[in-house]
Amino acid sequence: MEKVSEDQAIVAILTKHARAYFEKRDLLKSIEDAQARIQALDKIMGDANSGLRVFDIDVDNNDVWKALVEKHLDQIKFELWDVQPQSIAATVPQNIPAPAASEPPTIYQMALQYLKQAGDKGAKASVIQTYVEKALGREIHFKTIGMSLYRLLKRGQVRRKGHTWFYVSQETENPGAVTPGEINPFD
Repeated sequence: MEKVSEDQAIVAILTKHARAYFEKRDLLKSIEDAQARIQALDKIMGDANSGLRVFDIDVDNNDVWKALVEKHLDQIKFELWDVQPQSIAATVPQNIPAPAASEPPTIYQMALQYLKQAGDKGAKASVIQTYVEKALGREIHFKTIGMSLYRLLKRGQVRRKGHTWFYVSQETENPGAVTPGEINPFD
């Protein structure tokens, strides 16, 4: 067993302390930023409530609020299309089109569409979940995307490397060619 010098021990302890210090500093800054953002959002919500009161809407009455939201839900969902968690927003490409509104696509179809657009970069399940929830305008169970991707994997429509999922093209390069394994060795 190698003997550790006093200086090496002190350096190891100081390194551990420094890592903890800088991580704590960054977390405190994140909390400070989040608190500032919450204050700004509270102001926006207060201003919105004041605007609704101009139309004699009692925003403090939950029944009135619920009826108002239900009446305008389709328009609200459309307007909320760009709202998503900040932590994932940076990883979600903005150029992926929204699913057609006429016929709601399945979660499988949305996941495949997203992975197809992601191309060689692929995507993690959490990013696909954000996209699907954004498209649906509601939250889905936390296991839904993982289970859907697993089923698509079993069907050969997606593949996985670590935590990243990729679209598998169903097109063949030479559709008229004989597929290996279909050749009859007795012919």
